[in-house]
Amino acid sequence: MILRISLLVVITVAKSLYPRSPSSEQVSDATDKAFLRTTAIVEQRTEYGRLVLLLCRRNCPRLRSLIPQWVRDINEDRGYHGHDIIGYHYYTYKKPLPFLNETEIEQFPALVYMIARTPTYFTGNITSRQSVSHWIVSLDQVKIETPPNVTALDDLIASTSNCTEKLLVLVNNERQCPLPYWGTVARTALMYTGVRPVHLSAPLPASMSVVLYKRLPFLDESQCQQMFLIHQYSYSIQFQDYTPRAVWELIDILLPNATEECPPLQDTMWFSVATPLTELQMIYFSGEHDLVKLEHKQSYVLVGLTGGIAVIALAMSIFWGLNGSAFAN
Repeated sequence: MILRISLLVVITVAKSLYPRSPSSEQVSDATDKAFLRTTAIVEQRTEYGRLVLLLCRRNCPRLRSLIPQWVRDINEDRGYHGHDIIGYHYYTYKKPLPFLNETEIEQFPALVYMIARTPTYFTGNITSRQSVSHWIVSLDQVKIETPPNVTALDDLIASTSNCTEKLLVLVNNERQCPLPYWGTVARTALMYTGVRPVHLSAPLPASMSVVLYKRLPFLDESQCQQMFLIHQYSYSIQFQDYTPRAVWELIDILLPNATEECPPLQDTMWFSVATPLTELQMIYFSGEHDLVKLEHKQSYVLVGLTGGIAVIALAMSIFWGLNGSAFAN
């Protein structure tokens, strides 16, 4: 009995001093879980947003502490919120990820900036806050044109008459039909296609509305949200899917390969921009635009007034009906 107890004590002490290493099956299972989790997170977050991905062959506690803090500081400094926030994720690189090209990774630990499920690899000093922050900010920076008046809008349209200028325009009412990931769409278009993003916030002033919908007559003013491409004094309204990757792929289809100095556009997918309006036309169409809006407002007032009178009449009839019924008694 004493011998059995002594053996049990020796075995227990040995286990505590020399813990058993995890089996190859356990390691493989943990690797698979980390791989699947990382793949799902990256695909989900970078479909509509951006993500900084830290890759280490082995555990790298110092970088795992520093990099997310630097990303957080960038988000705070630039006032990002909602879909604009740059995400962060860490992955111990034991199994290759399907969206990365390992030959592009110079060394580990490595940093990757992901947008529209597409990677850009960091090649600087990963331990330098200044180098890493400058790299992220330079990739993330985008200037979205917002023409403030009709002259600026006319100038933007006119700028597309050459073979180099390309504009991706979003027109939407931000209250009724917001596009929260528009910033990611704009960044993707600029980074990978060289197309300048433009945003027009509806409802537009009368003069801007007239210029836009008279010069680009195939646009539908009644739509709450629409996106189109302008190039070579022509415009395309083929966009139906507004996710960043889908917009990028459609731009690649619509724009011809730059094998010629000024390659022609596909006639079936583009419409010509109409000539600039004269001053007299602007006065006439702007007045017509204001008149139509006024008529709509009056019709709403009339409907409201009619409905109000009907409700009052109904209430009075119910009251007099009850007055002459047994209820009054």
